[in-house]
Amino acid sequence: MSAAGSGTGGSSSTVRPVVSAAGSGSAIVAARLYGPTILASDDFARSAGNLTTPWTKRMNFGSDNYAIDSSQRAYRTGSGANDSSDGVDAYMHQTDLGSQNQYGRVLVRVFASGSESPPGVVLRGIAPNSGQALFGQVWSSGWRILVATPGGGSRTTLQSGTGSFTAGSNIELQVRAGVVTLKYAGVELAVLSQPSIPTGNYGGFSAGQNVNRVDDVALGTFA
Repeated sequence: MSAAGSGTGGSSSTVRPVVSAAGSGSAIVAARLYGPTILASDDFARSAGNLTTPWTKRMNFGSDNYAIDSSQRAYRTGSGANDSSDGVDAYMHQTDLGSQNQYGRVLVRVFASGSESPPGVVLRGIAPNSGQALFGQVWSSGWRILVATPGGGSRTTLQSGTGSFTAGSNIELQVRAGVVTLKYAGVELAVLSQPSIPTGNYGGFSAGQNVNRVDDVALGTFA
């Protein structure tokens, strides 16, 4: 369901003029672009049911899915939905972002009360259906950035922290010139300079446990 949540980023770039003197009283105006270009997005504004193309399922429990509810929000279904081993389940978009400078956001509509299997953004995926990826996740009392194989397998937490977060805002993750930034509600939670992360061109999102509800996923790149 499309709605304007808190946080930064958008589907178009902001142009700010840069003026410098050149010669006698003249000026050269150059356009400097800020913000991401959105290449793939989903507001889930369609009939309730499991997510399908252009999304690729990466789940630990094969019978589980991400689905759209009657309020047009995405959530996780199935018996494994609250298992701590599923904290890196994801749905990966099939669009090749074509750049290592990547951006993603997801709007949190409902936070579960616990930290198990949180929602988040996934970037730098090696492929939609295989390989590792970078996760940025937030829950009601904390956050983390980690490298993991979507759907299970080994994982490495790069940084984590605590806080008090309420639903209704965007989780944003970006990788720009090798610097990883995680935000919630437009506030920076972490900035990691040149960490060891995957080098793929695919992004996605994690819905987390089945109480969570997420919306308005967007993926893109920086020039």
